[in-house]
Amino acid sequence: MTQHQEEAAQEGTTLPINSPDVFLPTELLATLSHELRSPLAIIKGYVTSLLLYDQMITPEERLDFLHSINEGSDRLAQTIDRILELTQLENGSVIIRPALVDLFQLLRTVTEEVEQEQAILQREHAVNLRQIQADGTTTAEDYLVLAEQPRLHTAFKNLLDNAFKYSPTGSPIDITIMPVQREQVSKHLKPSLNGRADTSELLSVTIRDYGNGIPPDQLERIFERLHRIEMNLIHEIHGLGLGLTISKHIIELHHGTIWAESTLGSGSTFSVILPRTTETTLAQNTYLIHNTVKD
Repeated sequence: MTQHQEEAAQEGTTLPINSPDVFLPTELLATLSHELRSPLAIIKGYVTSLLLYDQMITPEERLDFLHSINEGSDRLAQTIDRILELTQLENGSVIIRPALVDLFQLLRTVTEEVEQEQAILQREHAVNLRQIQADGTTTAEDYLVLAEQPRLHTAFKNLLDNAFKYSPTGSPIDITIMPVQREQVSKHLKPSLNGRADTSELLSVTIRDYGNGIPPDQLERIFERLHRIEMNLIHEIHGLGLGLTISKHIIELHHGTIWAESTLGSGSTFSVILPRTTETTLAQNTYLIHNTVKD
């Protein structure tokens, strides 16, 4: 941070946009430029063709052009929406409106949605979603959290999208929901979770893929905005690299925590810990959600 930036932070002011201390890294600008210009180029190209060669284009070609324009528009809108969402999350302007959410039902909906979207891109995986007790046995018990469902949906969708993108087509993806013992994950927990007396009040969601894994030198950076894993296998994957960053902000906004573990050649596991909500903890969790502070 420069001297001007430190002074502005101390005074609670912001630097003007044309200040030399306000800048974006070259690689960040390059990524933004690519992700915004690519869909624009698609839209522009097909619209130009429709205008110039309207009488020569068959109905079938016209329909194909319109589908491509629609896809380009969707991609552009998604990019802009992600940038806006991350901006709101980073500046603290997001207000959570919590309700009881069944994690199993939520993750089943997320799985179905991602499977449908990825099937269009010919990325198909066998997703194994299970809910187990601490001893590993399957259970139908309700695992509830107090959360804003659309936000939590987005967080888990980003994680599952990531697993689909970075693992070979056809490989399995395992999603497991279970109560977690505090001592097993204490080093990952935020103070708001680590201070809980009842270990049964924590729930773990793990998303395990069997892809190439994440290089050790990049594992600590994967939640940074616009960070993309540099591997030849995935060079055709589009995106700004904001999904994991957004997921991290959303999970932490719900007083949870998230981290990743990976072994090259064996795949990666993303773990999420959230406060479990029961009748005895509902009042406490409601207070926590409405009094969100950064740990």
